[in-house]
Amino acid sequence: QSKSDVTTVANTTKIRGRLSQHVFLSWAVSRIPPPKVEFLMSVPGSHIPLVRHDGLLSVHLLGMVDLDAMIGLQEYLVYELSGRDDRSGVLFLYEHPACLTMGREASQTDIHASEEELSQREIPIRWVSRGGGAFVHGPGQLMASLLIPLSRLGLGISQYRNLFEFATAECCRELKIAVKRDAVAPGLWSRNGHLAYFGGAVKSWISLHGMALNISTDSRLLALTHTNDQQIPAVSMRSQRLEPVRMARVRELWMRHLAVAFGYELSDVSTGHPLLKRAVPSGIRNSEREARIASVPEL
Repeated sequence: QSKSDVTTVANTTKIRGRLSQHVFLSWAVSRIPPPKVEFLMSVPGSHIPLVRHDGLLSVHLLGMVDLDAMIGLQEYLVYELSGRDDRSGVLFLYEHPACLTMGREASQTDIHASEEELSQREIPIRWVSRGGGAFVHGPGQLMASLLIPLSRLGLGISQYRNLFEFATAECCRELKIAVKRDAVAPGLWSRNGHLAYFGGAVKSWISLHGMALNISTDSRLLALTHTNDQQIPAVSMRSQRLEPVRMARVRELWMRHLAVAFGYELSDVSTGHPLLKRAVPSGIRNSEREARIASVPEL
């Protein structure tokens, strides 16, 4: 072997040794034996390896869910997951009735309607302990809340956001919708505006909340808030494609890409949750809710 070949082999061995040490230390903080780790690929632009581990992901398809009931369910599961020592997680996919949630970066100036006007249309405002700004929710917008033990997976908060956005971007690309990420501004951006909002939180090193993806959300509802500092308007998938996008198809793709990105195998996919008692009756979805949205003026 030439001198250059010997040097290359030595450097490669040194890098592999440092990588193995880093992986072990990342998992050791959870005080459980480090699992077999298989590096699959890297998230573009973030240098984060996608890792496969032995954790299982339970997925719950909830339909239309009351906001306060959903927050309460997540708080309970954070308490439950924080007391375990495995890497299992829970993914909720659902919609909210028309409402506004205000994150830690939000202010009243982000809302384009008075509280009185929103009250008359029965669109409540809730201040929520999550990242992000003022987000409007409603029928046609799919929410994904991912509750996983970050410390036991060796993930930091920024890595959690990067993987979540990467999985969501892969879902959009599979639907032929071009999106991009921004290193500073969370979420996903299409050619016309803000397509998906990221508003995550971490409690006891368990993640909660997550992302909102606009599929067929009414544009009048989306215009009620500024979702970002750049004041770029929010848009939906429906405005990006000539053909309609089916909610069921987006759910299927999103759960699969999230599982792959965070190294999970889907252990169980079910409808509803035994602890969720306040789902919105289906009769409200297509009549009263549409009437309330229709009363929102064009801005």
